[in-house]
Amino acid sequence: MIVLPLILLIAGGAGFNQLMKTKKQTKSKPPSERAWVVQTQQAAFTRLQPEMRLYGEVAAGKKVDMRTLVAGEIVAVGPALREGAAVARGDELIRIDRFDYQIALDEAKARLDEAKARLDEIRATIRLEEGAAASIEEQLEIARRDFDRATTLKEARTLAQNTVDARRLIVSQREQALQQRKDNVLVQKARAAQQEAVIARLGTQILKAERNLRNTVLKAPFDGYVSKVSAEVGRFVGVNDLIATLIAKDQVEAHFTLSDRQYGRILAEEGTVIGRKVKISWQVGGKPLLFDGVIERVGAEISAITGGVTVIARIEGSPESLKSLRPGAFVELLMKDRAYDKVLRLPESAVFGTDTIYVVKGERLKRRKVEIVGHAGSSILVRGEVANGEPILTTRLAVAGDGLLVEVNNP
Repeated sequence: MIVLPLILLIAGGAGFNQLMKTKKQTKSKPPSERAWVVQTQQAAFTRLQPEMRLYGEVAAGKKVDMRTLVAGEIVAVGPALREGAAVARGDELIRIDRFDYQIALDEAKARLDEAKARLDEIRATIRLEEGAAASIEEQLEIARRDFDRATTLKEARTLAQNTVDARRLIVSQREQALQQRKDNVLVQKARAAQQEAVIARLGTQILKAERNLRNTVLKAPFDGYVSKVSAEVGRFVGVNDLIATLIAKDQVEAHFTLSDRQYGRILAEEGTVIGRKVKISWQVGGKPLLFDGVIERVGAEISAITGGVTVIARIEGSPESLKSLRPGAFVELLMKDRAYDKVLRLPESAVFGTDTIYVVKGERLKRRKVEIVGHAGSSILVRGEVANGEPILTTRLAVAGDGLLVEVNNP
């Protein structure tokens, strides 16, 4: 029972060894080189001026806080003074109780009439004094001639001394009376000048009272839209209280930011961004509204938040076409970048690192050094040692390198 199994085991081992010795040996084949399937793009140098895609928001080109110019109770509010409503130039916004201002105007006019009457009285007194002075001057001339005759007669001893003295006294009295009349004329003329100044002052008071009366009605200075309304009938308002904010219909701007690099590129080529055209798109309900714009101004300071330069473009169009725009709308802008001469436009996948691309030479990759000079959307603009027509690798390969075997399979 024990011997038989041992014999079988020994015979099986011997047979296995014999089979292994007589087995045919097969030679292993060396591993074959793998060809990577890739896509390429033919090199074509050209002149390009790409468009920059920017984002910004709409802002009011002209906005005015409408404030009261006089104090009083609001007695009427214009029908267009509602949030978001459109108003035309000259539309009445509010009306303030004008009773006190009408009284002030009437009183100023009454004081002016009184001052003018007083001036007429003073001028009449001047004419009276001047007439009296002329009469006295004639009397003085007569008295002087009479005194001269008396003096002559006294020398001829035909007239007494006391008579000569009496006539001298008359001359002196006439001279004194004439001087008093002249002084009275000067005094009255001074009073007339004072009264003319009073009349001028009252005239300015009337102008001020008339202006205050006109200012009881607040009107829209231009066509626009109303916001921040805070006026109601019965409210008492003081001078400079805010009534509403008026935004101009036909002056709308787009504010957006250029990075330092973008701004510097344009300055290097043209020296300024002022006057450059932009295309503006506002997405409303899935449908874009398109507008043209022109850059008018550049911000005075670098934005600390975005690190770029704020640029302001005037949105062009008729008031009818611009009426849909409102400040605060988020818009997309397209603006021409600087122009690039003799550049290749490649997808981002074609550039390895910051300065390397690969061309296909005889089914193998060849390294080329390039310089990235700009961007055009998702594409990269480069210059380098590449000949027109050379196939450039555009497929992203983790194992890309000189001599790598590839198989081009362009669609």
